Amino acid sequence: MERWTNCLFRSIYHRVTKPEQERYSVAMFFDPSPDCVVECLNSCCSESSPPRFPPVRVADYLKENYNITYGYQCKHFF
Repeated sequence: MERWTNCLFRSIYHRVTKPEQERYSVAMFFDPSPDCVVECLNSCCSESSPPRFPPVRVADYLKENYNITYGYQCKHFF
């Protein structure tokens, strides 16, 4: 969403902490098709606010992030 909206909707910094009280948590994930190209929506950019990120194919973006996180190339994921 951050890339599509040119940072209008920011990504949350994800972390796990010990809860101070009992809680119920539900994870929700949204991943576009691996071949989807994510680029800034026309309504979220202008001459004064150009796109902050280059277009990227979802599979390439995920592979790069897995490589950064785990330190190896994910060859068989997509």
